Amino acid sequence: TLGVPDYATRTAEDLTPSVVFEKFLSDAARAVCSNALDAEISMEDPAGRVLLHSVEPTAVLPDDEAAMRDNLSYLLLRFHGRNVGSESPELEPWLTLINAVQAEAEDPAIAWRTVCVGLVMHPAFVSY
Repeated sequence: TLGVPDYATRTAEDLTPSVVFEKFLSDAARAVCSNALDAEISMEDPAGRVLLHSVEPTAVLPDDEAAMRDNLSYLLLRFHGRNVGSESPELEPWLTLINAVQAEAEDPAIAWRTVCVGLVMHPAFVSY
């Protein structure tokens, strides 16, 4: 999907992400994030969680904002390699996303699946 040369018609590699690459990444992100979230919700020991590292699946804004900020800070470090403090303004777009999804979805955990997909689809993930 990234343009591997076949030496019959093309000899140079094209490593720019194509539409096909974006589609495969999107499909993979949705599948992996859904499976990971389902596995973490059913875990008996919350210490093994990755997506829900420092927050419960039932957490909602604004009641659990501090825990959500801590979790987002952890996820940005894990997914993008960026150490962002829990009070950083860089978390605001992610909190806005969580708030919007929680307003529409009946299950607050769906917001974390959406954040996971967003983190994987973000250019910082592909370049990290």
